[in-house]
Amino acid sequence: MATPPKKLTSAQKLQQFTTTASPVYPAQSLPQFGVVGNYDGVKLLSVLLPITLGSLKGGSKYDVEKRKSSGADFASYKGQGLDTEPVSFQLNLFRDLASGKNWLREYEKIKDKLTPKKFEARNAIAIYHPSLAGDNITQIVVTNRGLLIPAGPERWTVEICGYDVRFVGPSKGSKSKEVDQSRQLLQEGAVQKIVGPEKKLKGSAAKTFPALTTANR
Repeated sequence: MATPPKKLTSAQKLQQFTTTASPVYPAQSLPQFGVVGNYDGVKLLSVLLPITLGSLKGGSKYDVEKRKSSGADFASYKGQGLDTEPVSFQLNLFRDLASGKNWLREYEKIKDKLTPKKFEARNAIAIYHPSLAGDNITQIVVTNRGLLIPAGPERWTVEICGYDVRFVGPSKGSKSKEVDQSRQLLQEGAVQKIVGPEKKLKGSAAKTFPALTTANR
């Protein structure tokens, strides 16, 4: 005759339930323990940073122009060729109390290096994410680095946006003239620019015009 099973204690029942109901995940898929999985973060300038799930955007699109004549019920559309979409994502920066990992400190290492002074291909930064690598995107020129926004206790978010370096050309045009800031500090009420008929005045007549007096120059 078979022996009846022993009755489990409350502690044994709880252990059996949690072991059965809680699946075991690999450590690399648990960013709360200081480790970021392949699709849970991006590498910017060789610094790994977690991103918000579903925030990564990019790709290409067909640029379509809408044309509609006055009074017509339906518009016609004309293709303008393929165009690239900007790469954008949201950094998910938090301090892991369990492991002590602080992703905000990691972000601060490269914060000032993200936004270039000029929108040029030579100012691109290295980026890695499996989805971007699958589309041959390995460098971007950042056009927007958002503010550090509090998103909860010990958690912040930052919006990042940029363009694939393959579609960014060199800057064109002459060098912008540097403005002497000291010349902008003019006395209030002084004439800054002389226009009108006073330019034609000569000799003693010019001295009587207020805008040409020494006090107003």
